[in-house]
Amino acid sequence: MLIDNNVINNHYYNYYYYCNIDFFNINNHAVRYTHQSHTPDTHTSLHSTCNQATSHLHSVNMTSTYIIDIQGFRGNNKEFILKSLAYSKLNDGNYVQQIIFKPPYDIQQLISKRRHEAHYASNNLHLIQWDDGFIKYSDMEETVQSLFTHVREIYVKGLEKATFLNNILKRNICMDMDILHCPNLKTLKLYHPDQLQGPVACKQVSLLRQWFKDLLSKSSSLTNQSVNSLNEYGLDFLTPFEIFFLPIPCILQSCSSEILTRNIRKLPPKIRNNAFVSNLFDKNSHF
Repeated sequence: MLIDNNVINNHYYNYYYYCNIDFFNINNHAVRYTHQSHTPDTHTSLHSTCNQATSHLHSVNMTSTYIIDIQGFRGNNKEFILKSLAYSKLNDGNYVQQIIFKPPYDIQQLISKRRHEAHYASNNLHLIQWDDGFIKYSDMEETVQSLFTHVREIYVKGLEKATFLNNILKRNICMDMDILHCPNLKTLKLYHPDQLQGPVACKQVSLLRQWFKDLLSKSSSLTNQSVNSLNEYGLDFLTPFEIFFLPIPCILQSCSSEILTRNIRKLPPKIRNNAFVSNLFDKNSHF
């Protein structure tokens, strides 16, 4: 089924890539860090049918989208213990904020193997000590939930991190950036050496944010490819990466409730949580 021109032409988006803050303040309490950026705002729309799209269109909401990185330790049962949460809003200046949580218990309560892992992580990975922090761990969930109450989309690298945050937030709004073919952080460091200042978690947020912006700058061709594939093969045969770049009007016009429900686990949060899309899901579907 081809998409009507008017449906596509009425769907717009904006990029807000800017940074005009230069502030860095680090202690054991909080971090805000910024990098300069000069990418101009872009305003575009798609002016053709799904099989002849020639302009880019993407529906990431820059006003409520965050890049997050979390660091921590492992408990005795291998459960993740959140230690550091660094985050950056895409359109609110390119600064990164970080909060550090106190440990849930004394490190001596860890078994020998976990203590060894904790010391290794502190000395070689995230460089945060077990006893660091200023927010009680008992307040961790409430703190994280309050930070992102009105956030619609969160991007984090790694399925475990995305799942952990979704469970804390009690909302399915976090997307694993690996689905978008995000390179490993070692590779990102090679291409963005200017993003390598500050604490580890803040550096990683800066790297991921820049990579994500670079990806969105390619939305024109990626959106065209996705809508063409949707028109030719249907949603069932599209990858999560391809689906990510589909304009929601295209999905609404070409996909039935049955098709959407069948592919519900492939839909990114920005599509799955859209009010018009979610109304089409089978009421008995779970995700």
